[in-house]
Amino acid sequence: MEEPGKGRAEIIHDGMDLKVIINVRRHPVVILISTFFIAWVFLWAYSLVLIAGGITNQLRHGDGSGAGLIIIFYIIWICAGIGMLVMIIWALKRKETITVTSDNLKIERKALGIGWSNEYSISYIKNLRLNRIPEPEEGLSSLFFWYRRYDIWGTRPGSFIFDYRMSTVNFVKGVDEPEAKYLLGLFHKRGIGV
Repeated sequence: MEEPGKGRAEIIHDGMDLKVIINVRRHPVVILISTFFIAWVFLWAYSLVLIAGGITNQLRHGDGSGAGLIIIFYIIWICAGIGMLVMIIWALKRKETITVTSDNLKIERKALGIGWSNEYSISYIKNLRLNRIPEPEEGLSSLFFWYRRYDIWGTRPGSFIFDYRMSTVNFVKGVDEPEAKYLLGLFHKRGIGV
């Protein structure tokens, strides 16, 4: 018999403040794809050594006519590798932290302490509700089904949505509906978006 899960969110009541921490869901497909990208990074690092040797050899023994083009390619290749490393870290280590104080709702999305945060005044938050996200379609008609289904880089909309002045904000990514309903009740008890 399968035991009921306790949910993905870590809920911390700190006096009058409420903090909800949601770590990334590490689905086996995400781990498999990240493993592929990690292998790509190792090949990338190896190619950097080869390219650096080629640049050095060209500058020492050649006339230097093609060195500028090789150096430009080398810089582009370094940027591509750094971008891939950032994507791997974001896919495996990101977390979303929602902090509710008496005046503000703060949403932070970070990986290894680096990321961004937004703060919202509770008095302007209206109509906090569940965000009904349709499941991505399966089959041959959807070439990137796995990408949308497993949300490797956290680009799908969040489980909650609220109106803030003249815009709409979504947050809390990757929780199942029963847990989302529980969290919605916690936020409503705090008077947010009721």
